[in-house]
Amino acid sequence: MRTARLTMMLAAGLATPSLLVGLLSHGPGARRVLESGFLVLGVCALAAVWMWRQGARIDREQDERETVIMGRSATFTCMVVAVAIQAYSSWLFASGDKAGDVFFWVVAAFYAVFVSAYAYNRIRA
Repeated sequence: MRTARLTMMLAAGLATPSLLVGLLSHGPGARRVLESGFLVLGVCALAAVWMWRQGARIDREQDERETVIMGRSATFTCMVVAVAIQAYSSWLFASGDKAGDVFFWVVAAFYAVFVSAYAYNRIRA
């Protein structure tokens, strides 16, 4: 049960930006953004239902090893996304497109969050 609840909480957190932008935006792509939020919720709900049906057995399997695996996976994902964001920002900037200037703030926000999380966890440790 605990693992299924955690999965749905993570799904809600990941889907919330798409759902909010899709609902509040009046642009031509708003419907597709909203649909992507529902897709994230739907896929994660299927996984959560499967986890819920497994019951206590799956909760016991979520031990320290699973925490290490998730931490390593999150670290790898973070590094790949950082490289992708920087490459895309650099590509836009080098092409002379004004979107490169705007996308710079996405890169800045990414690293600000990273530094803040590092400082917070360094203080806690």
